[in-house]
Amino acid sequence: MDESDMIVVNVEVERKVYATRVDMYVDIKGESFVSGSAALKKAREVRDLVAALAKAGIEESNVEVMGIRASVASGIIAKSSSAVYRLRIDVPALDMLADAIGAVTSRKNASLGLLDWKYPEMESLHEEMLGQALERAEHRAALICRAVNHRNLGVHGLTEKFRDTAEPHMMLSREMVGTMRAGAVTSEDLGLDVTHAKTVSLDVRVEYRVEPQPVTP
Repeated sequence: MDESDMIVVNVEVERKVYATRVDMYVDIKGESFVSGSAALKKAREVRDLVAALAKAGIEESNVEVMGIRASVASGIIAKSSSAVYRLRIDVPALDMLADAIGAVTSRKNASLGLLDWKYPEMESLHEEMLGQALERAEHRAALICRAVNHRNLGVHGLTEKFRDTAEPHMMLSREMVGTMRAGAVTSEDLGLDVTHAKTVSLDVRVEYRVEPQPVTP
């Protein structure tokens, strides 16, 4: 079958998707060295931060020790060695974010690195967008066939490309962190509506087999 027996329809579908949660990455300096997850309870500075986060509704199980960097003068790591703890804090609801950031930035020994926005599962959204794209493609193919007096014999080929157009991470500027340290943190202080959105798009190309319709005298 040559190209004259086909029509090609291109459809693009876009959706805006809102984050449902966020991971905060925090470095906090402690005056003692405690290895592993035990730091959540035994390193005083980390323990105090975990307690402050609990007041914001974030449980200890949402805080994970990602790494520990000890400061060693004698070449030997001891309990008395100071350390910097890298924490990942899972904020399960975005209305907790301002309070969570406030709990971190109110501590002089803690620094907030980045926010990693988390979105709903893309698989179901992808399928929904594909269904919408195929409906549009079918409708356009029907319009073309009527216009040129052809009959649609069905799909010959299909390709699709799913694109995520947003960077999930947000780095916080020094000015923003300075504003947070100055007092209570609100969504206005953050410079966003304590939410985050990205645009995803799906490009679909559908090739249809067609044949001319008999011309009625």
